[in-house]
Amino acid sequence: MIQFMENLSSMIPYLLRGLYHETTSAAAALALALILNGYNLKDHWRKFLLITLVAGPASTLFFYFPQSLRIISLVIMYYLVLRFYFRLSPGRTVIAFFSLYFIFITGKLMFSVILTLGFGVTMDLYYEHPLINWLFPLSYNVPIIFLAYLACKRRWHLFSKSEEIKIPPGYALPFVIQTTLLTIIMVELLFSFTGQSPMLEETIISLFLLVSTLMSFVFIWQTLKTAAHEAALTAQEKLAEEMRREIGVLRGQRHDFINHVQIITALLSEGRKEELARYVKALKEGLLT
Repeated sequence: MIQFMENLSSMIPYLLRGLYHETTSAAAALALALILNGYNLKDHWRKFLLITLVAGPASTLFFYFPQSLRIISLVIMYYLVLRFYFRLSPGRTVIAFFSLYFIFITGKLMFSVILTLGFGVTMDLYYEHPLINWLFPLSYNVPIIFLAYLACKRRWHLFSKSEEIKIPPGYALPFVIQTTLLTIIMVELLFSFTGQSPMLEETIISLFLLVSTLMSFVFIWQTLKTAAHEAALTAQEKLAEEMRREIGVLRGQRHDFINHVQIITALLSEGRKEELARYVKALKEGLLT
């Protein structure tokens, strides 16, 4: 029992740091991703605050999972949060998810590289030095929060039309799997070192993987936008063709109507009432049949 209490007391600082890291990171990245995708964070700030207070401890719990399982759990959790908690449409959920992914990964990757390669901070030193451990999340969360503020203030909506685009599961699912696997690889390359900093080669590989994933995402997004634009043009052309057909029918009816009026006028002017009655009767029967 005493040993258990000692182990628990030694874990408390790590748990607190984990809560601090994950909660601040979740709040910053999620805020920017939602704002960029048109979510009204001002009117739903309580809802946002609640989910960050839940996502932070959940992410901290996932930290004690095996690396691959942890990342998969985070992917599933944030997708479900965007889809069912914030009630985004399927298309907007996919766009918001990948926005969140790139914000989160890019922020951590950039400042991890600066920390390790620029200042020579090893993973052991990072975990053992309390000041570095507490200040590190601020290095990337403060810029992200500032960008979120600017995005909210200036109404930056990078994917404002994502609601109009239907993203088939066949497009989204393979890309989710790809980004999950790439994240596992990058984390293994950059954050699994003990006693030394990541080598330059591993950093370059991670950056290349991130850029290639981003390019794939942009390519798919542009493809979907082009497909949606072409579908809209096709629908407009079809509608225009139907309108031209209707106009042609109306012109024919107008021509026939003028002929009938001219005949009726001629019969009236000549006093041919019987013929006029027969013509009107025939015209009436023709219209009714």
